[in-house]
Amino acid sequence: MLSGNEERKLELGCGHGTTLCDYSVVVPIGAGSLGRVFEVKCKQCGKGFALKVLEIANIQQRGLIMKLINEVKIHLKLKNKRIVELYQYFEDNECAYLLLELCKNGDLSTFINSRGPLPEAEALWIFKQIVEGVKYLHDMQVMHRDLKPTNILLTEQGDIKIADFGVATQLKELSEEHNTMCGTANYISPEIASNLPHGIETDIWSLGCILYALILGKPPFESSNTKDTLKRVREGDFVLPEGVSEEVHKLLRATMNFNPKERISIGQILAFPCVINATSNYPRINNISSFKEHTKHLPIEKNESTRPTEEKVMRKIAVLESNPKYAKIVRQPDIKENIQTHNTKLQPDFTMCLNTERLKPITHVTPYGYIKVDEKLYVEMEIDSKTKIMRISPNGRKILLYSKLVADCNMEYNLCNLPNRLRSAYKYAFDFVNVLRSKTPKIIYKCIEYKFCLMENEPYHSCELYMQNGTRAVHTIGHPKVDVYTFDGRKIRIDHMQDYDYLSPEIQHVIDCLFESLRKSVEVEDLAKFKGAHIRFPITIGPETDKNYFNTY
Repeated sequence: MLSGNEERKLELGCGHGTTLCDYSVVVPIGAGSLGRVFEVKCKQCGKGFALKVLEIANIQQRGLIMKLINEVKIHLKLKNKRIVELYQYFEDNECAYLLLELCKNGDLSTFINSRGPLPEAEALWIFKQIVEGVKYLHDMQVMHRDLKPTNILLTEQGDIKIADFGVATQLKELSEEHNTMCGTANYISPEIASNLPHGIETDIWSLGCILYALILGKPPFESSNTKDTLKRVREGDFVLPEGVSEEVHKLLRATMNFNPKERISIGQILAFPCVINATSNYPRINNISSFKEHTKHLPIEKNESTRPTEEKVMRKIAVLESNPKYAKIVRQPDIKENIQTHNTKLQPDFTMCLNTERLKPITHVTPYGYIKVDEKLYVEMEIDSKTKIMRISPNGRKILLYSKLVADCNMEYNLCNLPNRLRSAYKYAFDFVNVLRSKTPKIIYKCIEYKFCLMENEPYHSCELYMQNGTRAVHTIGHPKVDVYTFDGRKIRIDHMQDYDYLSPEIQHVIDCLFESLRKSVEVEDLAKFKGAHIRFPITIGPETDKNYFNTY
């Protein structure tokens, strides 16, 4: 629970209610990776708000408690017309709630998808408002680090407001740099994508990407998968749009300068004549009913992992509204809610099918049957109380079903026509293969002091560092935590999204070695993919070979 710790006490934003029963839900309006957002009304004053609901158990399980506290602390102090206001934070036994300013016309991403590429004048007016918001953040010494169209909201009047401070950080000084891998692939800066130290210049890069997306209707580095997108970002591989003024070209080049130290400042962006002269004097979002007509067919993004949160909140509010006395006991654990959170049918993400490439044969036996990767790299497993065998091709796209009870009763499927009843079995196989890949080295970096392994699981590689003295560090790319297991048997969980100056120099050194080795290994992996079929994994490199490994090819 957040409120049980003195360090977690947060300054409340205003006098609005601090329990769920103080609000009535109007409609769900969005979903994120951690929870749901609802339009609600304050029962006391009737004002509309957006209520962001996060399940505490989910946050704790993913090690994101400090991230939430950081988000709330930063957001509560931000008061500006270009920033979505956070009015209140409260919680109960199950959920944390953020009471936010309601922006009825959704996010900029939906607007772009509905409208397509915007006229230059319209794009510049929207861009100018975003820049004004970012200038305020930088004046407050806050680095957002995840600026993108989905984090920019539209009010009912069509004004722009910046939202979501989940990975924002409070700087002590504007020249300060951080090492956290965070952000979204299409809008992330090259320095973050390369795991290098980064400062407020990373927000400038994201602004350039947003302007590009406004003008072309898509971000500059978009590709078919995240891996290729990050590779293009690290190489600064984008093409300037045609049909726009030279001054906009100049602005894009200045904001998306590959060298962060040569990037234009936020004040210099606002001094560009095309930004200074940007106005709202043209048909844009002023006709808000027209925008609603454009977007009414677009569904609210559904996130299956957060559906239980929506059901739980709606059911809890129904209980509170039907009998207000329950408001006093809603925190008690003996209140039963008929929500099968843990029995929700798991749907595998079929944009990422399993792949057994380079895995070693292995068999795992459970009370429910065996699952194995055989010599031909097929995945084979018993299902339906061991009466059937599912066999999946190495690339994960072909699925064969054999019956042990009825001869010649075999079925063949692909990912597109796989029946729902078999999807949970495929998901189990997918997870099994991913665990194996997370333990199979792809790049090994060796030096006198330690050995580092970048594992096969993609795109969020697991990695492990083994120091000569017996200390070990474990991390997954994109996760905010690093687990350090010391030689004397201690386990230390470190949030690398925060400063870790409080750690001993020895542990800080382990973390630094981990991320430096990760940076080198990712560079080698990219080079290997560029070289293609000549490369055989796992690759072992060292201080003298990492830069010159491929010179012989």
